[in-house]
Amino acid sequence: MSFFRKRQARKTAKEMLRHARHFRHMREDIMVGTEIDQIKSCESAVNEALAGHDTTTVETTRDELHEWLVKNATKRPMSGVRENVEILAVAIAVAMACRTYFIQPFKIPTGSMQPTLHGIQYVSLEKAGIMNKMPLKIVNWVATGTWYKEIRAGESGQVIPDQTRQSQDMVSFYIGTSKHLYEVPRNGLIPFNSVVSK
Repeated sequence: MSFFRKRQARKTAKEMLRHARHFRHMREDIMVGTEIDQIKSCESAVNEALAGHDTTTVETTRDELHEWLVKNATKRPMSGVRENVEILAVAIAVAMACRTYFIQPFKIPTGSMQPTLHGIQYVSLEKAGIMNKMPLKIVNWVATGTWYKEIRAGESGQVIPDQTRQSQDMVSFYIGTSKHLYEVPRNGLIPFNSVVSK
């Protein structure tokens, strides 16, 4: 008997054992006692044959286990269609996840959408809510990704944009004679309600 036949017999027997264990673990709760005894007996026979290194016995016990599984396995209707649908659903889910969280192509002709694209936005509030105070502030950041920041003016006065210092990441403005830097993307508006007089 050739080496390759022995190797193939042992490999297929181990694979058949793996399928048998999986089948038993999945259906053991609904199988009757005699069926459990039969499949365990077939598994033991294959294990003993593998331990004895007798290729003919390995092939015989492997085939008996295969016949038992084919006879007792539940036939699934339209199994090919079901498998193809499952593969297609998983592929679509993976593609949508990659597009949502990693890669999504955009063509932006101007810079107006960049703050939204970068995920940096702000909402003006009259005062801090309960979720914007410690320690709930950290919980709110973990759950929603938002962070409350309060800007206190150096003095009272009219808010005047600083046209000499405007960038994508910083907004510069004056309140009275005091200069302030606001660390959010510029979108043409200054959050006046976020400025609190000293």
